[in-house]
Amino acid sequence: MSNSTKQTIPQYFQSNPLEFGRFKADLATFLNFDESDWMKFSVRFGLQGRISENSRLLKSLRFRDEDYETQVLLLIEWLAVNNIVALRYLALTDSSQCFLHKELLNPWEEPDDIVQKESKKKFLPRKAEAAIDDAFEMHGGYVLNFSDATMERWFDEEFSLDLGQEKYRRLGGSKAKRLREFILMEEPKLVARVLKRLWIYRIEESGCRKQDEAEEENIRNKLFEYIRHLEGDGHISGIDAIEVFQECDTLNELVASIHRDLEAGRIAAGLDRLHTYATKRFSYLLTSRGGSFTRDEPLHSRIGKYVKLLEREANLNEMTKKMLKSNIGIFDQFNDVRNNHSLAHDNDLVREEEAKYMFECISAALIFFKAIDEANFGDAQEIVQRPET
Repeated sequence: MSNSTKQTIPQYFQSNPLEFGRFKADLATFLNFDESDWMKFSVRFGLQGRISENSRLLKSLRFRDEDYETQVLLLIEWLAVNNIVALRYLALTDSSQCFLHKELLNPWEEPDDIVQKESKKKFLPRKAEAAIDDAFEMHGGYVLNFSDATMERWFDEEFSLDLGQEKYRRLGGSKAKRLREFILMEEPKLVARVLKRLWIYRIEESGCRKQDEAEEENIRNKLFEYIRHLEGDGHISGIDAIEVFQECDTLNELVASIHRDLEAGRIAAGLDRLHTYATKRFSYLLTSRGGSFTRDEPLHSRIGKYVKLLEREANLNEMTKKMLKSNIGIFDQFNDVRNNHSLAHDNDLVREEEAKYMFECISAALIFFKAIDEANFGDAQEIVQRPET
């Protein structure tokens, strides 16, 4: 990197190359240029040799290839060495939305004749917009099966929000454009709540659920990747521990219902189903490995039997044994939560922050037990479950 280039990079990035690398990667992710934007950019900075209609960057954008973000990053890396003024332009344009680093770009905010914010408009990151459009059938300006009236009524009833306000019509008056503007304007955590509740409406009431389960799961994963980005550290860890471990319609619905509660932020309301899931999971592990239990044995007793089986059949070190046994007491207390502090009965629920901690502890235990089981016995899914006695 030349000295002249270094002098125009914010001091923080000069002394923190890892942060500069993170900045460039985030800029590649959040930059929301269309083909016209890129062509104007290439003309403005004399980059027609690198950005043209037949360039790999624009071809990948045109065909929505996964390679597009990589092509943007390669261009940004080149600009960081060869044209820092053009990089500065990308960083400061409203289309970058590189909000994670805005406080670091103040040295670049001085007015000049080259870097000017030509538009006050903001747009969703390309990946986020694609995920939202796919999830809520927004490609033609619609949102699921809503009419204008029913969508406004839904927002009013669910969140006391008036989506008919003029401020949501900057991009246009269609349902899809108003929803996108809402997502851009409002606080990220509110947007996350709305998107999660809208997803539940989609799968339970709209009739827009895909018949292909793999396609449906792919749409869900992309949407919730963006939702987790909006939530920051507030999202629930350990959701992946709640998985379908054998073919069973009841288990499929149980897992789906737990995910729906978590995605809607109803953690405390879902603790009774989490208890049911844990009971099924340990019953399956126990019987798959040759153990047995009676139907009236509580969850922690089944786990105790399974731990004894592990001690007998597996080569465990003492630390692992102690960690496994400590979980028996945790699940014993979880029985009390299920019976006296969940919707299993007419109870007062635990507070949401407590429920979140409980869920993450139980999920961590499930992940730990699964890892120990597979390390010593292999994949339990390959073993046919014995019927309960």
